[in-house]
Amino acid sequence: MRTPVILSTALLLTLCGCTREQPSRIVKLAEQAGAGPLSNVSIVDMRVWLNGHPQVAIRVDALCAPLRTNATAAWPQTTEGRLCAAARVSVGQIEAQRHPRRPDTAGFLPGWK
Repeated sequence: MRTPVILSTALLLTLCGCTREQPSRIVKLAEQAGAGPLSNVSIVDMRVWLNGHPQVAIRVDALCAPLRTNATAAWPQTTEGRLCAAARVSVGQIEAQRHPRRPDTAGFLPGWK
């Protein structure tokens, strides 16, 4: 009698530990653009891929903008949240390359009082 109860409890705990994320159109967009399956990819690897595909990064970042305002606390750990964070950084780098900052020549020099 105890064995079936223990086995069913173990099976139930195993099934509860498996979580599946809801499919996201943002993740699907990146995967269909050639990123491959992103569920186990780190943010750094996502950024590397997005830096090589700036059009996809800009599009993903635009789709993520409204989601960032109402994101839950667990959203940054999801595949969609990691992809959105990587896209935000990539777009920032893309913009920095498009509009480089000029050095400030009007600043203070050593020895000035």
